[in-house]
Amino acid sequence: AGCGQTGEKWEALTEEELSYFNGTEFFNHYENRSNQFLSSLYDSPEQIDLYELLYCDTGDVEEKTDKEIFTAYAVLVGTEYTEDVDIPCACDKMTTESIDQFLQKYTGLTLAETERIGLNKDYIYLEEYDAYYHFHGDTNFWTQVLFERGERQGELIRLYYEDTFRNEGNKVVTLRQVENGYQFVSNQMAE
Repeated sequence: AGCGQTGEKWEALTEEELSYFNGTEFFNHYENRSNQFLSSLYDSPEQIDLYELLYCDTGDVEEKTDKEIFTAYAVLVGTEYTEDVDIPCACDKMTTESIDQFLQKYTGLTLAETERIGLNKDYIYLEEYDAYYHFHGDTNFWTQVLFERGERQGELIRLYYEDTFRNEGNKVVTLRQVENGYQFVSNQMAE
């Protein structure tokens, strides 16, 4: 999880390294959705709250038909399928494939390898499309996070920040440096 590797000391990140994480290349940019990984606490990536993580979708726009939307909405409100209902908000569509690609990039896992925490909360799965649908008109995207300090131990990086979005106190997110970027390991309350 967020623990260090035996035998190595945690070394402070340089100003340049910390500046990278406080910039918009990895965090603080809506298109890459990295800030969404700060929206729940978890000791391992399998435990991420997928309701919070996927609330703003994966960033991969999926085409959807009216029939899909009306079918998913009928399931959501517990009624029979009809096309003459007034749906009050927008609908996101995320295929299992797009969720897998998103999770693989940022955690190294697929959806099947997670504990699927929160996925049954307001997400409608339609088997015929192998896709999840989410109706909402708001966002939970934390637009700006400021990391006060960071440290590295081998391939692990811990970044410390104050949760000013949910006002839950000081937290620490742990990343693992991989060949083509960083993957999330944990997001915990800081001691």
